[in-house]
Amino acid sequence: MKRAKLTAVVLPLLALLFVSCDDKEEQPSYFVVKVDSISAPDTIMAGEDLAVGLWGTIGHDGRYGFSHFEARATDSSLDITAWGKFTPADYAAQPIVDIDGRQYHTVAGSPGTFAIRTHQPDGTILRDSATVVASDSSALPPPQVARIEAVTAPDTVRVGETFTVEFRAVLGVHSGYALDHIDTLRTRSFLAVRIWSRDFSAGRYVTWGIVKRDYSFTAVASTPGEFSIIACQSGDSTTEKSVVVLP
Repeated sequence: MKRAKLTAVVLPLLALLFVSCDDKEEQPSYFVVKVDSISAPDTIMAGEDLAVGLWGTIGHDGRYGFSHFEARATDSSLDITAWGKFTPADYAAQPIVDIDGRQYHTVAGSPGTFAIRTHQPDGTILRDSATVVASDSSALPPPQVARIEAVTAPDTVRVGETFTVEFRAVLGVHSGYALDHIDTLRTRSFLAVRIWSRDFSAGRYVTWGIVKRDYSFTAVASTPGEFSIIACQSGDSTTEKSVVVLP
């Protein structure tokens, strides 16, 4: 009888212990994501929303995912860290998980240089910046679609490989022209980009001459076949390049 009573007490305790262990094993762990590149406008008006996009690979299967941004912003700078999470699982169908241009929004408070500092897992800092101008945007001409005169990318890549795509854009005809914003659309099989520029001179002295800038984006070859890169020009015209994705 005593043995039966002891068994009746011990078995529930063991079951509770095993459940607790299982719950502990299934808890996600968190880590700093390595950021490959930053996207932000070259020029922005003081007081406007500043969208900072981060690009990089979070993990190599569906057990990985984005968790949150840790950020500290002032009128003239942004320090930001992207955090990912790993959730234990037996099966993860998605081959690669990217941060994929996820944006953090802040406000450019004062004219001058707005510094963007992205903190990396190894303690280093990836830097970018935007120029903040005080002009009233309502007094400026509307933005225009910049002409993309060149698209550079590798001819072939392997499945799962991250590669760089570069666009050379003609922003305008004098030094007052700068980047206004960039529209992007990404899928597993293509990357589409439209670059917008604007004349920010607002009556200031300018130097005449064609203004060109290079912009880089990262893409991931997820499936074998053809990966299309689409540069959207003015109107409905496009310039396209194909990358062959090998198994």
